[in-house]
Amino acid sequence: MQPVKKKEAQTETKTETKTETQQETKVLSEIIRKITGKDVLGEITKPEKDIDLYTVLGTIYGYETGKGTYGEFIKFKGDFMAVVKDGGKEFRAPSAILPSPMDMALAGMFDKAVSEMVDENGEIPTGKRASCEMAIVIGIKPATNAYGYEWTMRPLIELQSSNVLDSLKDRVLLLEKDS
Repeated sequence: MQPVKKKEAQTETKTETKTETQQETKVLSEIIRKITGKDVLGEITKPEKDIDLYTVLGTIYGYETGKGTYGEFIKFKGDFMAVVKDGGKEFRAPSAILPSPMDMALAGMFDKAVSEMVDENGEIPTGKRASCEMAIVIGIKPATNAYGYEWTMRPLIELQSSNVLDSLKDRVLLLEKDS
């Protein structure tokens, strides 16, 4: 039994680089509106065993809450990539909706990053931007619910808040030291 039906007729962007001895074709990430299990994998069916489906990584710059077909959700805004375990297909998107409780943990981490940046006037100083970095393996396991599965999540890095400008400054200072 196949746990995931692949989406059909998806467009891939290809670039070709030719050298004297070889021809190389690199498949770039497909750009989609948002990273979700359905958008990355297509229809998900009941698995026979626990299985890792894809890895999502990115930087969160904000979020909003909403209610949809499957209930309440948190939609993260930022820069995200998903890499499918079976075949390595890559997707990029400016937003991501992740399963609970991971979404709540990330929203809490982002709120903490914002609160650490707020000045005495309750504002984030000009030139500063709160963000959180994350990398998570998303999978499914058999369950007795209506869907026949439940989501599994395994962080690959410690969830942490970051300041984009300070991070860039630190990297530039390191580069200057090496020059």
